[in-house]
Amino acid sequence: MSDGNASDNSGRNKRTRFTDTIPETAAAKPSSSTQSPLAAAKKAVDAYARTLQPTLATIVVDAAADYLSQRATLFYKQRKFDQMTNDVALIPRSAKVELTLEASPEVKKGQEYQALAAEAADVITECQKQLKMLVLKCLGINLSDLKLKVQKSFATSIPKIAEGFITHDNVMNYASHQSIVDLLATNYDAVTCHLNISKADFIKLYCEVNEVESLPSPTGTPAATAVTTHPPPPVPQQTTESPFVRAAREAAAARQNDEDDVMDEGEGTTTTTNGAGGSLTIPTIGNPAKATIVNSLRPALETIYVSSWNSFLAQIDANERIARLKRLAKEQRLDKKADDVAQLLNAEGNVDPKCLADLIRKEVANQRISDQQKIKSLEAKVRNQNIGTNNNNN
Repeated sequence: MSDGNASDNSGRNKRTRFTDTIPETAAAKPSSSTQSPLAAAKKAVDAYARTLQPTLATIVVDAAADYLSQRATLFYKQRKFDQMTNDVALIPRSAKVELTLEASPEVKKGQEYQALAAEAADVITECQKQLKMLVLKCLGINLSDLKLKVQKSFATSIPKIAEGFITHDNVMNYASHQSIVDLLATNYDAVTCHLNISKADFIKLYCEVNEVESLPSPTGTPAATAVTTHPPPPVPQQTTESPFVRAAREAAAARQNDEDDVMDEGEGTTTTTNGAGGSLTIPTIGNPAKATIVNSLRPALETIYVSSWNSFLAQIDANERIARLKRLAKEQRLDKKADDVAQLLNAEGNVDPKCLADLIRKEVANQRISDQQKIKSLEAKVRNQNIGTNNNNN
């Protein structure tokens, strides 16, 4: 048994396709008239960065570039995995199997050989199916690693971005980790909706990548919940708080019993909103300078990690629509050419086969020249774009 496919021409594997890599859709390889999804995402970040001080803008742009590059890689790998999973007939080249049954032409005509060839085809199909499953498992492991890298990129970058805002505003006695805790205490879903990770797992990951033992409590978190004067209901209802607030508070309490030395007392207040699930404790920040940092961080993180990715996905959709329209237009042109040729033949009556062959050869040659001209035009555009990119980098 060797690498390849069955060579008995039995026809049992005609629906099986082999490929080195999964071809991405038109969105992944946009034409010259479309915009790269990654470029669209970076445009959204650049538009926001222009509103910042240059040094701070550099921090934001660099963080976005690193994140978007990893996220785009994950996106295309996930698409490849999904396509291979959904397309049963699609066999990766690494799972391709070949079995050659040597026999004379006379033997191949016999029923015994035909039965053997059919059995071999079934074995090959089953073997390729099993090998494909192993390939998919390996791709799944790679995807998990890429997802973790994206999450780590976010967890590593956000305190650096926070430190940039703190330094820019010259806010004293306000650590970057504290500002991140204050932000996520009330805006966790808004700035982490792209991660697909639970709050408890995110806190663990954040502490790990930033090498901190635990996170402080959010500024303004009360030491104890207020006692209600109303009669207790039949089923006791406990004051609820966001899981992020609770996990951060409990982690800080385990690390240190007295937080007065870490956080200035009387700096925060709390507001309580009644809802169907009870009262929701929302910490607020009394220090205006620190509150400004938190208010600046939210649009920054939303732009870098949420809005930019939404722009990426929107451009994917736009490119796919353009590709579909181009294919439709090409099909219509081909149909029209076929109709024109049919009408010409009908008008001419009986056509000399040699003359018809010459016409076909000329049409093919003309089409080849047209294709070559288009290729040269695209190559020239690519060269010009590369020259422009090199000049910008210099």
